[in-house]
Amino acid sequence: MTSTRPDKQAVITVGEVTGINTIRFKLGTTELEVKGKVEAVIQVYDADGRVSTIPFRYEVLSDPSGDYIPSEDEETLIQKVLGEGPKILADAQQATTEANEAAEAANTATDKANQIAAEVSQAISDARQATQDALDITEIATFAEQVRVEAESERQQNEADRVQAETSRQEAEHVRQQQEAQRQSATQTAISNAEEATEDAQSVADNTRYIEPYNSDTEYKKNNIVRYGKNSYIALQDTQGNTPNASGDSSYWGLLAVGGVDGTGLVSSVNGVWPDENGNVELDFSAFATKQELHTLNEGLSDNINEVRDSLGTHVSDYISHTGFAATTGTSNNYTATLEPALSAYAEGVSLRIKIHEENTDVVTINVNELGEVPIKKADGSDVDAGQLKQDSVYTISFNGSNFILQGEGGGLNNLDRSSLITSVNGILGA
Repeated sequence: MTSTRPDKQAVITVGEVTGINTIRFKLGTTELEVKGKVEAVIQVYDADGRVSTIPFRYEVLSDPSGDYIPSEDEETLIQKVLGEGPKILADAQQATTEANEAAEAANTATDKANQIAAEVSQAISDARQATQDALDITEIATFAEQVRVEAESERQQNEADRVQAETSRQEAEHVRQQQEAQRQSATQTAISNAEEATEDAQSVADNTRYIEPYNSDTEYKKNNIVRYGKNSYIALQDTQGNTPNASGDSSYWGLLAVGGVDGTGLVSSVNGVWPDENGNVELDFSAFATKQELHTLNEGLSDNINEVRDSLGTHVSDYISHTGFAATTGTSNNYTATLEPALSAYAEGVSLRIKIHEENTDVVTINVNELGEVPIKKADGSDVDAGQLKQDSVYTISFNGSNFILQGEGGGLNNLDRSSLITSVNGILGA
């Protein structure tokens, strides 16, 4: 399991198989030391490579490595994501295995039927066994039909299981899309707030400066500084023609500094600081930010905004960790799809969901973002059947380096197996 923390650091955790359809991941301080939403992906492998990818998200509110006990809702969510997800995949795989075993049993029955047919043909040459031969043929035909019915029942059950598994997957994908939309909206809001703060900081930096002795004809901006009489004032808002008030209680001007003692007794102290023997009052301006400091702050905010924007773009266009979606166009057998943002190249592991605009009538290819036509195959590497891709249905396909493989494809007898069985039975019955 790969956990991408809110600070963009990825942490890899190896799971432990603790039972059938059960994998346990122990999360420690490294995964949980940063609070916030964590993007996680579970990848399950068998001896031949990766079997499936399960993306989901969890939120770190605190480090639970102590005595933390999850709430009922949290426990239910964790069990659903880490428990039912792999179980659904395992059930689908088990259903496929059982269907293959049923197909193998049907083939065995066919071989047995062929062997009995040969014996019946030999017995027919003997007139004394004609009646018994007819009974044997009837029994063989009945047995073959029973095998066919049982195999068809197994296939229909496997298909029902596959449909149920696909429905559960689509529901989980819908929840993931909603969460992704909320995350993107929150990210965009954060970017907008940061940009607004940058503009405000830049405005403060540009306007917080001494302009001139006050002039009633000048249009002053907020934070402009003027001198009026012996005092200095700072504009509290954009203003023109509003004379600063010596008492400092104006809604347009704030008293910034009071003129020092000039021998006439204008003031005796400034903010509690008494003048020295020369009548000068020394004030401490170290707490005020300089224009250079504000400019440096603005550059830092701009760099952070650009970094967030670049990271968001890279995250959205990652079609190996995330499954893209597009509705097909083109002909019924040569589909085209356009991902936004565009897929730059076919790479092993790229996955996408496609909504079929027209049912196929033959073998199928797909061209994604004009990167070239690629065949769509079943899980066993064979071509999809005519009419298998239904109009307005959504299917998931993954690129294995050569072809796009149709995901969630169930087992059952293929066309060659069915044809062989039908031919053999027809030969026995003399059809």
